[in-house]
Amino acid sequence: MCTGRLNPRAGGVIICNAKNKEEVEALIKEDPFYTNEVAEYEIIEFLPKIYAEGFEEYIK
Repeated sequence: MCTGRLNPRAGGVIICNAKNKEEVEALIKEDPFYTNEVAEYEIIEFLPKIYAEGFEEYIK
């Protein structure tokens, strides 16, 4: 998983490799921003096709 802010700073992005949407939802429920109702989340599936050498270990 990796995280970062958007530029301009209107939110952020979390990229994770999960088996299914339910696994992602479970991870979000552990996030302090979620538990403290500081952030809203939208789950968008992303299927990388072109990536840097070495990145393939993150998209297994």
